[in-house]
Amino acid sequence: MRAITLHQPYASLIGAKLKYHETRGWKTTFRGPLAIHAAKIIPRYAREFMEERRYKQFITDGYLPETLPTGFIVATVNLSEIYTTEHMRSRTSANDLYLGDWSDGRYAWRLDDIKLLDEPFEVKGSQGFWHVDLPQRGIEQTAICNRCGGNGCFDCWAPETALY
Repeated sequence: MRAITLHQPYASLIGAKLKYHETRGWKTTFRGPLAIHAAKIIPRYAREFMEERRYKQFITDGYLPETLPTGFIVATVNLSEIYTTEHMRSRTSANDLYLGDWSDGRYAWRLDDIKLLDEPFEVKGSQGFWHVDLPQRGIEQTAICNRCGGNGCFDCWAPETALY
C-alpha cells in the first residue's frame, strides 16, 4: 500500500476524523488507499501549534506531544480527490481550515474512508509516497483497480483495506 509520512498532531487528527483534508504544496495523479504514517520527530512548529489556546480548547489531552505515537502507521484513508486550496477554502469546515495550510497555490487532498488502526505499528517513514506492507492481522485486503474497478490491472492495482 502507498503511504505518506505526516508530522504529529496532523497524522493522528486524520485518524480521529478531525481532519478530512491534507494540504500540500504538490499534487498527484494517485487516487486510492493510503496509509498515514506519523513522523518520528515532532518539529518545533508542530509543538508550538499544540500549545496554542485554540488547539487546547479544540483537542483532548490525547493529542498532546507526549501522548502521540511517532514513527508508526496510525491510520488508512482513501485519497479520493485533490483540489486547489483556492477552490476549496470556502467549501470546507472551520476545523479543516484551522488544521491545514490553505494559502494560495497549494492543494487540498480529500481523505475519505478514514480508519484508525487499533494497534499502530512501527515502521520507518520517508518523504513523498512510499510503500508499506500492512500487517495481515486485523486487515482484510482485496485487489481493486483504482481506475477501472477491475480485479488486478497491472498499472493501477492497489489493495483496498478494511480494518475489523
